[in-house]
Amino acid sequence: MSAEKQIFARVKPLAEEYGMFPQGGTVLCCVSGGADSMCLLHFLHSCAPLWGFTVRACHMDHMTRPNSADDLHFVAQQCEALGVPFYSRQVDILKWAKEHQLGTEEAGRIVRYQWFEELAQQWDDCVIATAHNADDNAETMLLHLVRGAGLSGLGGIPPRRGALIRPLLHVPRTLIESYLDEKQLPHVEDITNADPNYTPRNLLRHQVLPLLRTINPNLTDTLISSATSLRQDSTYLTAKAEAAAQSIDMAAGSVMLPISSITDSPAAIGARVVQMAVDKLSGEVVLTAQQRRAVLDLCYRTNPSGHVDLPGGMVAQRVYSMLVFHYPGKVEILPPTTLDFAGTQEIGPWLVTVQDGVCPPHSTLDESHFYLKKGTPILLRPRKTGDTLALPHREGTKSLKKWLIELRVPEARRDLVPVLEQEDACAAVYGLGTHRDFLPEAGEPCVAITIREKERNVSQ
Repeated sequence: MSAEKQIFARVKPLAEEYGMFPQGGTVLCCVSGGADSMCLLHFLHSCAPLWGFTVRACHMDHMTRPNSADDLHFVAQQCEALGVPFYSRQVDILKWAKEHQLGTEEAGRIVRYQWFEELAQQWDDCVIATAHNADDNAETMLLHLVRGAGLSGLGGIPPRRGALIRPLLHVPRTLIESYLDEKQLPHVEDITNADPNYTPRNLLRHQVLPLLRTINPNLTDTLISSATSLRQDSTYLTAKAEAAAQSIDMAAGSVMLPISSITDSPAAIGARVVQMAVDKLSGEVVLTAQQRRAVLDLCYRTNPSGHVDLPGGMVAQRVYSMLVFHYPGKVEILPPTTLDFAGTQEIGPWLVTVQDGVCPPHSTLDESHFYLKKGTPILLRPRKTGDTLALPHREGTKSLKKWLIELRVPEARRDLVPVLEQEDACAAVYGLGTHRDFLPEAGEPCVAITIREKERNVSQ
């Protein structure tokens, strides 16, 4: 069987499973000029009529080598010969990396993919195809194994992530080389790829994987099968975690969730819920296994308070039954705080005074002085989904959202309105009053709480 037919037999089921090729749409092929990307370009060009898509090609010159523009010109010529529309850009990656305090490789990847995504927006139903192959995936899996990873990392490179597709992910490098020989297709060589000392990936490629293939000559296909199974397991666990993560709430620059959404789930689910909460606050922070473990330990231990410092200045803070992720000092927030002190304390934009007291006649109560029963912890926090309030001498129960709308509290300020929580429920709300079910009897000893604004009223 020809190399072309063998590649087609490997690409077709993967492409169909992940819906890679949009009929009537565009496939933007990222071409470096190397063997893998030249194979992908020609393969897509030959299959485009069969699958009904248009091929376009792009190349970014990182300007890291004196002759890097030669690769750009080479790819441009190859695209012209095929009649494939070609787009290019030159970026001084060394300069960009220095300005952004990043390594050259990471900077190149960021800039490259940002441009690919910007370019793809020009066409309806456009996907971005890269030439990662089965050997790239094997190297990635082993790198993740050596460095430490969970199921997601051990599953290697995903065949598709959003608009990004990898049609050659099940095609070994030897078959790509056979295809180029069969079609007599030229390509450029990056001399750094042959140096085992250049990167850890090169060391794996040239020294480790050849040794492993003496044990299992079909190692690449074996790892393809393993990666598929691991991704399926990861997908299942992620779906379970998404169900548990429904309790995650955003509130004024912070993310909150009940500790129980983690502790009531298996550890594999809880770890994913933690990362999902982090993603809600910042899509750029990926926790290591050690950092996820530290947050899980925070949830499981008996101490109802504590915090874990996370990358980028983010903090995971436990406040009794709640886990809160936030950036201290970056934005005005109402941090969940247990009212276990006596005296006055600043909490966000508020001054909160806590002392022992006696509940006065209910007819004298107002919206900034609160009296709650003793013996149960009191948490001051922002609102969260599901909060309701039933006021004394008022019929019925309303959602806190409706109450705040009636008070005409600006939406941008609603997450700064203090809510007092007892027994995992909304017990009182600043500007409204105390829930009738949590109000002590007149003359009964209680916890007296006064909340005052520091600068402005939240309803203005």
